[in-house]
Amino acid sequence: MIRVRPEVMGCESGCRVVARGWPAAFVVDGAASSPVNSADLVGVAIGVDDLDVRGLAKTAVFWLVFSVLLVVLIRWKARGRAA
Repeated sequence: MIRVRPEVMGCESGCRVVARGWPAAFVVDGAASSPVNSADLVGVAIGVDDLDVRGLAKTAVFWLVFSVLLVVLIRWKARGRAA
């Protein structure tokens, strides 16, 4: 992921940072006090990494749709066995 961080020298026009999360990255390596090349939810909780809300929303929607489809499939299969 490429982030623009004007507060970090050399990153005013953009630099690569580590981002984690699946299917969309939602935890991004922090600017200052975060260990280099590490991003995790613990870092977000203590304030050294950043949370990308758009990536988190995309991930939540993906898992919601996946869960609904899985429940529909299970109910459809159960209905087929009962008939």
